[in-house]
Amino acid sequence: PAKDELRVVFTEEHLTKEVEYKADDGTVLLIEKYDLPQLEVRTSANEVYTPPVSNTAVDVPQEYAAALAFNAEMQHAADALDASAQEALTMAREHYAGLDEEQRAYWANYAEELIVDSICRHSGLVSVWGGGYSNYGGAHGWESIRAWSFDLTTGEFLTLDGLDAQPSTDSALGESLIDTLASEIVNRIYEEGLDDYLYDDFYSYVYDLSSNAHFYFSGSGMTVNFDAYVLGPYASGPQTFEIPYSHFYNALDSHTQSLLNVPQDEIIIADYYTTKTLW
Repeated sequence: PAKDELRVVFTEEHLTKEVEYKADDGTVLLIEKYDLPQLEVRTSANEVYTPPVSNTAVDVPQEYAAALAFNAEMQHAADALDASAQEALTMAREHYAGLDEEQRAYWANYAEELIVDSICRHSGLVSVWGGGYSNYGGAHGWESIRAWSFDLTTGEFLTLDGLDAQPSTDSALGESLIDTLASEIVNRIYEEGLDDYLYDDFYSYVYDLSSNAHFYFSGSGMTVNFDAYVLGPYASGPQTFEIPYSHFYNALDSHTQSLLNVPQDEIIIADYYTTKTLW
């Protein structure tokens, strides 16, 4: 019999949680909330696929293994938030217990949240991203971007370090992907006058992208985000840069290029930029 064609899709049901933790008097001490996507595998008949034998020693289709790997990472993120929320709850209980009646009138609950609400699907890659929020009773909460890009063909999550054409010095642009992206970002910062609001050595953090930034692929390119405090003080806020495929496509390794649905006109423009850079 012909082998059934399997496809990886996002489930309608997400990995979710929303809980209010309260003091004995009913006051909400902490709210924990997360909403994370999940993958499943469907057959050509649009039925959910499950392995015929529940045995880890039995080979499973690559699509099924990839879905398991993605879901395991989302579960890991949920478990990490659970652990962080429990630590924050302990602090909130101690904080609230130390307040008098008048002070309690101004109490604001602590919070731990992670909501992944955006998805971009390419031919062999998915990017998901959303916002994290933490508040531990300070002057303001902490907002952050969380993002994952996942290779459906290998079942692995992508890192900026792993996307370079190999070796990086042999890329069509003559420089690594990180240097290509960082140069673009630094140029924009100076062109837009953002450097006046950032740390004096902000560029050193930009060039260490893999340690300091989150990234994801969209339909038009790559978005690189630095949370508040990374490039500048809290008042400068987070810094987000949307970089078209044409500006970095030729610095990607061939495998990553094959995963993306990059419009042909962007590839042509990328070749133009490459020629201009090398000229």
